[in-house]
Amino acid sequence: MSNHYKKYAEIIKEKINLETSPTAIKIYEKEEEAQTFNKIEDNIMHCQAIITAGKGNTFYATKKRTRMPLWNSNIRINKFSR
Repeated sequence: MSNHYKKYAEIIKEKINLETSPTAIKIYEKEEEAQTFNKIEDNIMHCQAIITAGKGNTFYATKKRTRMPLWNSNIRINKFSR
């Protein structure tokens, strides 16, 4: 994390009394765009990735390596008739 972001993270943590750093998620269309960050090679739950980022770690994970129940299930939406 750059010093620029560390400074603002500390201000936000202090102002709203957070225990961990604020986090952000960016979704890249192509993995090559994210390669300025460290890649997580192991499988990780989406919620665990957020917790890990909140502790100050910057990284990226691929959809294949990130687990979230809704991403891995088929969702069917039916239109209800009246």
